[in-house]
Amino acid sequence: MSWQIFSAATAGATHEKHLQKCGDAVCAIQARGYSLCLIADGAGSVSGSEDFAENLVSYVKDIFQEGSWMQGEKWTPKNILLHLYESVRGKVSERAFGPGDSTLLALLIADQEAAFLQVGDGFCVVRENGHFQLISDMDKDAYANETDFIGKTQIPSVKTFNTQDVDFFALSSDGLTQVALRTKTNQPHIPFFEPFSLFLSEHPSDNEGKKEIEAFLKSDSLRDKVKDDVSLIIGQRHHD
Repeated sequence: MSWQIFSAATAGATHEKHLQKCGDAVCAIQARGYSLCLIADGAGSVSGSEDFAENLVSYVKDIFQEGSWMQGEKWTPKNILLHLYESVRGKVSERAFGPGDSTLLALLIADQEAAFLQVGDGFCVVRENGHFQLISDMDKDAYANETDFIGKTQIPSVKTFNTQDVDFFALSSDGLTQVALRTKTNQPHIPFFEPFSLFLSEHPSDNEGKKEIEAFLKSDSLRDKVKDDVSLIIGQRHHD
């Protein structure tokens, strides 16, 4: 069994109007039997956060791929994510990513187990035994446009789950929340996710998958509803 994963991010109408770059940074890589997905959403209220988010994701990708720190020990997906986050926090204190701040979503999938790390808003939805489920936290008490950021969060939320019964996931920053989750219940809006799963079931090529995600994020129908930057990572497990 193997996972096929695609990711993309694009600037929203507000950033485009002011000729600003996208504040969402995404990455999806597969290395040493793991699949790692990352989304950092730069803090719009702090100057430099677009570059901060991009530098953060690049740093995590590089140290995960290099992986010398993993040798000689038994690492669970949860422990790997916590180690990566500790490294990120160290770099933040050194201002290695430049000025700014961001949220962070990280999903690490292994053969038997997966771990999901969250700082701030955004969502992660999985399909387990045929049912779409939200596994990310939703802070109903937070004010609009208010969330946690890496700079002030020492201990992130981390959840683990068995991957044997999970065959699809979707990860996104807060830009897509209003169209992907039901407003009153914060539960997955199934018509949003099912078309992506059907598309992945056709085993698209890397080029086809990337174009499909980018076309969706830039579509007029979505941009009429969402003005914020948007990012999306989707993955589906195939039985080879």
